[in-house]
Amino acid sequence: MSGHTHNPCPSVEEALRKRTHELGERIKELDCLYAIYSLSEKRDISVKEILQGACGLIPPAWQYPDITCGRITHQGQIFESAGCRETPWRQAADIFVEGECAGLVEVFYLEDMPAFDEGPFLKEERSLINAIAEQLGLLIGRVLTAEALRHSTHDLGERVKELDCLYAIYSLSQKSDVSADEILRGACRLIPPAWHYPHITCARITHDTRAFTTPDFRETPWRQAADIMLRGARIGSVEVFYLQEMPALDEGPFLKEERSLINAIADQLALLIERVHAEEALRESERKLHELSQQVIAAQEAERARLSRELHDDLGHQLAALRLELDWLIKKRPHGLTPEDLGTIMGMVTTATAELRRICKGIRPMIPDYMGLALAMEALVDDFRAHSATQILMDLHPVRNAAFDPDIAINLYRMLQETLTNIARHSRAGHVSIRFGEQDGQLALDVRDDGIGMPDPDSAESRGLGIVGMRERAALCGGSVVIDSTPGRGARVQVRIPAPAMQDPDNEND
Repeated sequence: MSGHTHNPCPSVEEALRKRTHELGERIKELDCLYAIYSLSEKRDISVKEILQGACGLIPPAWQYPDITCGRITHQGQIFESAGCRETPWRQAADIFVEGECAGLVEVFYLEDMPAFDEGPFLKEERSLINAIAEQLGLLIGRVLTAEALRHSTHDLGERVKELDCLYAIYSLSQKSDVSADEILRGACRLIPPAWHYPHITCARITHDTRAFTTPDFRETPWRQAADIMLRGARIGSVEVFYLQEMPALDEGPFLKEERSLINAIADQLALLIERVHAEEALRESERKLHELSQQVIAAQEAERARLSRELHDDLGHQLAALRLELDWLIKKRPHGLTPEDLGTIMGMVTTATAELRRICKGIRPMIPDYMGLALAMEALVDDFRAHSATQILMDLHPVRNAAFDPDIAINLYRMLQETLTNIARHSRAGHVSIRFGEQDGQLALDVRDDGIGMPDPDSAESRGLGIVGMRERAALCGGSVVIDSTPGRGARVQVRIPAPAMQDPDNEND
């Protein structure tokens, strides 16, 4: 039997061709949907770009691409494929975005074609146009959400810029001894970066008769301004200018948020100016008070010196003369007064003379040099011992090489005197140690006690302990007083005063 090839049945071939054609149509539909989805993957693409691109992708997906055109309508805007026109052969589907009808997808055949499932259109094309409309609704919602997020992020960035500006202006006032002019000059530089178009923004701040501007400042028609008001009176203004014309927004080219910002800047500057002026007035008052306190201390010492001198020179001489007269009476007129009477009078004069010397020493001790200061301190401690059971340990080293300054010497003496007075009145101490000498170029006086301590030396409760006066005396000599104390654990007073210029020991006696 001879061999021969059997051809497939014509009906089978036809079915295969039909199936292959249908498969190709479905692939075209899937390609269309995928291509439309891919449009949304482009960075920062707009709804307009997606819809215009989708219009061009629709015709190749239909059965007769050569005579097919597409049209998409969205919120009054129309997007069409090339050569599109309306015809009677139309297929359409609504676009829904978040449940609301937002547009329409339409497909037209440009000529009459045989009838199929829906006029000349296939039922698969109905499914496809519905899928396209649904996909476009999702993509439009996605893009609109992304755009809203970008706008929200941008707006948030703008608000952060505004807050940064206000915080930076406030921070200017935190610098020590900053002036109002320095704050206003710094605020000028901080304004442009906070506005919508920082690269074309300049600023001017006026206060009283002074004006502060950014480096590239010039006046233009595009201006925003706010008055600086203090206690109902205008004391200046804040002005912002754009150096070129920009699109109109809420207030000319400016945003409503920038109106709020410039008003906030003006209010903040008013508060800072008031605060700085108050601080300057306080510092000036403290300076005058400090000068007055130093003058009072100097006047006190001058008056004490005068009293000591008059008591010593005048009353002391009179007592000495009286003693001589009494001595003369004892020798020349022994029968008028008994020796016992004259002895009693002589004892009274001697006691008065000794008391006068003690008072003079307390009012203004004679301190000819730092050796004399150490001796005066010892005498002061001896007097303290005579009236107290407190045990005192002294370690005094006279300063030999520093030039003697009598004002420093008397103020050191007074500070030790005040410290011992406080110990006697308040501390209930059993032991006190006193050290004095030169240390690292400074005259150092340290006093420790083991008493009940004291509250915070800067508190109102401690202000009656002579601490303010001690600090003023130290400041008068360019030094300081540090007090460390814990209630129940005693106290330590440290006085440090810069030593006057050191002398060459070899030339000390020249």
